[in-house]
Amino acid sequence: MRFVSLLIIITISHIIFAQTVPQTKEVIEVTATKVAEDVTVIPASVTIIDGDDVRARNANDLQSALSLVGGVSIAPGGDAGPAGSVPEIWGLREFDAFLLVVDGVPWGGAFNPDLATLSMENIDRIEILRGAAPVMYGATSFVGVIHVIHRIAGAPGNGRLSFGNYSSGGASASVPLSQSAAIRQSLNFDYQKRGFRDEATRFDRSHLLYRFASDVAGGTLRFDSDVTVLRQDPASPSTTITPLDANYNPSNGKLDQNRYHGVLGFDTRAAGMPWSTTLALTHADHHIVRGFLVDVSDSNPNSTGFEQQRSVTDLYFDTHIVRTVSPSVRIIAGFDHLYGRGRADSGLFDYFVPLSGANRPHNPEPDEDTHLIDRRNFSGLYGSAEWSALPALRIDAGVRLNHTS
Repeated sequence: MRFVSLLIIITISHIIFAQTVPQTKEVIEVTATKVAEDVTVIPASVTIIDGDDVRARNANDLQSALSLVGGVSIAPGGDAGPAGSVPEIWGLREFDAFLLVVDGVPWGGAFNPDLATLSMENIDRIEILRGAAPVMYGATSFVGVIHVIHRIAGAPGNGRLSFGNYSSGGASASVPLSQSAAIRQSLNFDYQKRGFRDEATRFDRSHLLYRFASDVAGGTLRFDSDVTVLRQDPASPSTTITPLDANYNPSNGKLDQNRYHGVLGFDTRAAGMPWSTTLALTHADHHIVRGFLVDVSDSNPNSTGFEQQRSVTDLYFDTHIVRTVSPSVRIIAGFDHLYGRGRADSGLFDYFVPLSGANRPHNPEPDEDTHLIDRRNFSGLYGSAEWSALPALRIDAGVRLNHTS
């Protein structure tokens, strides 16, 4: 299937006359056009949350980090488990309607955004783009983009400890390994444990991020290695005739995931034009045991569950170049490809659990097996042009040719 998306945006910036001109600090964003530029001249609704602000508010999840952003609401939990969340942007709350990007790479690849493994430690900033971004990101950014950017390799170190009720707590540390002009390295580690009032509901997440940058061959070579180990005990939906915090999952209910992520990038100049290339490979292994109360009675069986072994592999490639034709005209052209492969081996079973949620059984042997393999390819050739016709008038136009299979 092929289709062409054409986006033309016209913005007129307003000029405010005052007795004195306030001193302002330039805020740079990279989400709207994949090029660093001042957020005040972008013809899009973009909000920047500074990492220092996130840390000052002790925000350790997406809900608390974006709590002050207008037009965005984050609901905790969801199908991804207690460590996950479901964003709402401009009134649309769909788990896959927005695009989650981490350090320039789609986090979740060709499938759903992987919010449960998102670490909010050592953040440089979060960029929120409201509205579709079909030129730079394709149809996966239907309602907006949330871009989480970590501090660069070699950034100064820091650490944090946290404690809470329901046996919650966490620790994080960032250590610069080298800070020379030629080689910059840093190692970031964080661990978070959170309990909930809901019976037998909790998660533990361990995260390790290594960042490397070096000046090579007239450019900057980048490498990131990211490992996340997530262990979740899920909750259950409730009804008005069952205890509010009862859990009807099997006693060994789990949403466990091991995620491995690597990024290689190179930023240079070709014929005097900035040229950036990124290649990312991600693999995740899931082990899931879940169950749901399907008959609100003491009949046996009254619940249905499943056990699943799932593996997901994503490959992402992007290269784009920027040409400044004149001080008022700039052109961006690039190509990206997103590949995803998922395999799921599942088994269904029925079981009985008391309506009180007590004495939950271990999941029985599945009596029905299913197997699924899903492959997805999203390729895009894109280009955009920016024309600052007047100091108060800028016109942006973009086109993207997509190929999906």
